Amino acid sequence: MSNSVSSAPVISEHAKIVGQRLRYLREHSPFSLEEVALAPGVTPERIKEFEEGTAFPNVVESIDLAELFFVSWESIFGK
Repeated sequence: MSNSVSSAPVISEHAKIVGQRLRYLREHSPFSLEEVALAPGVTPERIKEFEEGTAFPNVVESIDLAELFFVSWESIFGK
């Protein structure tokens, strides 16, 4: 018996949710896109990818972003 259920759609959906949360935090902060990108040391384009749900931040980027916005990691990346 093989299980053909893929987890890709779940990951993709979670990336979209995380992206929406990150965009909300950025838009309701005093920081520009460029300033947000400085915190985890990435490009503004990479932040846009996070916000669009086409890329997912790694652990270090995630912690840096949570610290920048003064929120818990779980508030951004939890379900």
